[in-house]
Amino acid sequence: MTVDRRQLTTELCRFYDFSDKVVLYVGAGRGQLLDASAGARKRIVVDQDNDSLQKLQGGASANAEQGAIEIIDIVVFEHTAGSRWSYYAAEENEVRRAACVLRRHRIRRQQTLYSEQRFRTFDELLEKLAPQGMVAINRAQRFAGAANIMIPMECELVLI
Repeated sequence: MTVDRRQLTTELCRFYDFSDKVVLYVGAGRGQLLDASAGARKRIVVDQDNDSLQKLQGGASANAEQGAIEIIDIVVFEHTAGSRWSYYAAEENEVRRAACVLRRHRIRRQQTLYSEQRFRTFDELLEKLAPQGMVAINRAQRFAGAANIMIPMECELVLI
């Protein structure tokens, strides 16, 4: 895909004044960036194709474009599908959807993290789970009357 960056920048600047702003581009590795002439103070780029980002950054430096380009990494912290905590928090569907989204990206590094949620009392647990709704509250009833509650929490750290 070939993009006329000047035309794109003109249209974007009609929509919004980017002067002296920090602009985040998600999926920017193919070069569809706001032209430096828009006056953005900094352009932060994210893409799953790190090689394309390096070329993009090199091209901007070679052309002495104003408004630095900074490449950032994204680390996602998410519960695993089998996490006991995600069950009690009634987040299984959200966790499954997040896992599907992550599988679409090139994962550069991944690590499982084991932790736990601790609550001194059942009321403290309910206070944490109440915003999750009735399913979470009902699931937590198995801890009614308990003290020093510990619920395992398995998570994934994913670098994309």
